[in-house]
Order: sequence, then C-alpha cells, then structure tokens
Amino acid sequence: MPALRTEEVFWAHAQVFAAIGHTGEAALWRDRADKVVMDKASTIGSPDDRQAFLSRVPVNREILLNGQAS
Repeated sequence: MPALRTEEVFWAHAQVFAAIGHTGEAALWRDRADKVVMDKASTIGSPDDRQAFLSRVPVNREILLNGQAS
C-alpha cells in the first residue's frame, strides 16, 4: 500500500471543503498543504533538486499552482 504524505491529506481536505462551498476551510487546508510542501522543499540543498521537487511532483505542483491562484 502506498504511503500518503501529509500534504496530500491536507490537499484532499482542501478539495473537499472547496467542493461543498466552504471556502474558508478550503483555504486553511490549502495553506497547510502549501506550508508542508515548502517546508520540505527548504530542506533540499540543491536548487535544481528543489525546483524538481516543486515542479515535477504532481501533487506539489497542483498545491502550489492552486495556492497562487487564490
């Protein structure tokens, strides 16, 4: 069974709350997901590897793009 990462769980929460029109709760969970991704990215020493982590991991990319859009 694949492991779920914290940011994936937080992102799923955000999507559910957005789907039922609870925009405040959705934003809260989206921000939490964004923070987890950025905290993990900050531990990656290589700028190229950090950028790959942010842009090539589909859930990370989705979280960051949706965070910027709101």
